[in-house]
Amino acid sequence: MKGLIFNELGLCLKKRNLYLFFMIQLVIILSIVNVYNNSKEGIIEVTRIDGFLGVCGGSNRIFLLGPYVQWILKVSIIFIICEDVMGFKEGFDAMMLTRVESKIKWWLGKVITIFIIVLSYSILICIEGDILSMIVLGKANYISQYTRCYYPNILNFNNSFLMLKFTVFIILTTGVFAVVTLINSIGILFNSNRSHLFIMILLLILEVAYNSKLISRMFSPISFASTLDLNGGLKEYVSQIMFNIFISFISILTSIFLLLKKDLK
Repeated sequence: MKGLIFNELGLCLKKRNLYLFFMIQLVIILSIVNVYNNSKEGIIEVTRIDGFLGVCGGSNRIFLLGPYVQWILKVSIIFIICEDVMGFKEGFDAMMLTRVESKIKWWLGKVITIFIIVLSYSILICIEGDILSMIVLGKANYISQYTRCYYPNILNFNNSFLMLKFTVFIILTTGVFAVVTLINSIGILFNSNRSHLFIMILLLILEVAYNSKLISRMFSPISFASTLDLNGGLKEYVSQIMFNIFISFISILTSIFLLLKKDLK
């Protein structure tokens, strides 16, 4: 299994993904700059936690084009990197299937690889977002005027800021993983790697519809990774995390079921 995972991770070591890595750095910086500029325009105080939420918190129902596009870009970049592992590549995967002699083991190797990629980028986004927020906005952590104006749902969170950051990280990780596994299972259903792109476009349309209050949150998978549009109570955060895990579990089981019915060789 280790060899299979390392081989899958090796597929991601390409020039395109290096460009995507630097692109996500740029998006993180732009998110911090956006928070800073918004505070200056409104002449309101802003703190480190505001910058962190601007980078990692996701989409807010208070629509602002800049933060919204930056959030979509972060999720999309992670998906594009994971796309190297998703689906069936005739030469490479046929060889891997021959070696492991088990569709389930082969597919679980892909799933674990995808989780490693999602986890790594979630850690990167959260740590880098927190450090840059501290550098640009200062070390102070408290409910500021900016929080009350742009992140009103956070006011309902009664635990420590450390707990808030950890919760945001878990929702981001489980949410993106749920989206990727969902797209992957649908791609297997249509038996085409190209379907991944069309599914992602559909999910982006659903996210716009959700942000425009045309559909509920559960019909917009990209919002699964978002914290800012939740009501802010720890109970609701935990419910979202459990929902993300449930979607991932169902998607993985569905993928395995579909794979066992297909002849990939």
